[in-house]
Amino acid sequence: MADIDHGGAFAALLGTWEWLSPAERSLVRGFVLNKFRGDASLLEPAPTLLEQRTGVPVIGVVPYLEDLVLPEENAASLTERRPRTAWLEIAVVRLPHLANFDEFAALAAEPGVHLRWVTTPHELRASDLVILPGSKATEALFPGMCSMQPEAIVDMWYGPGPFRDLVENWPDVVWAGVATLRREARRTADTELLALVRRAEAHLDSVPQPEPDSEPELPFVCARLKIGDQLVRTLSTVMRFDSAVEVTASELRVELLFPADEASDAFFQSLR
Repeated sequence: MADIDHGGAFAALLGTWEWLSPAERSLVRGFVLNKFRGDASLLEPAPTLLEQRTGVPVIGVVPYLEDLVLPEENAASLTERRPRTAWLEIAVVRLPHLANFDEFAALAAEPGVHLRWVTTPHELRASDLVILPGSKATEALFPGMCSMQPEAIVDMWYGPGPFRDLVENWPDVVWAGVATLRREARRTADTELLALVRRAEAHLDSVPQPEPDSEPELPFVCARLKIGDQLVRTLSTVMRFDSAVEVTASELRVELLFPADEASDAFFQSLR
């Protein structure tokens, strides 16, 4: 089967057939052209020529059907679906190692939603919502973390380890993390999350706590990273999505890390 909507379908079918071994060719009973727009009779003489070259007939032409909202085969085939009228514009960042890209098909199919895939900052252009999808690079960046249990992640971050030396203001950052865990545990009444809070608190017995009045739900936490002989100041913001109608977006948290000064910005730019 070949996608004729992108062009080159007959060449792709012939080229694939040429690469097959005689045993594999004997298994091919017919070719099918998918996503054809217009009158199929206009395809001639290409189907006849293909059959003459291969001995395999074109047994079907599947017309292009609008609004099927079927998942794409891979991220390279992602396209923008522009509705006639849209009241909500969503930009999804097309990461180099994008994972689970088909999760957004249902969102793009919603009436009044215009979902765009963006690759450069200027394409964001005042979108109502920007989504950072999951990345396949997580395991490459943090080997083993994807397979770690929550208890092990808490031990790694809150217990003795390299993060205490990497983050200059580690006590402030970890107690802010504990405050977030406490709020979520109270909100959800999740016993497993409450156990993680107690586990994190046990690691911090000897770490001075902030005053009770200094634990408001601040919109940001600033981490200062010691990388080599350089101090990299960052601004980490956490966005929340509430008042969802049909989806549990209130559970969604998106954390973004920004350079807090020009020197830190230059450091991050040097990593590009």
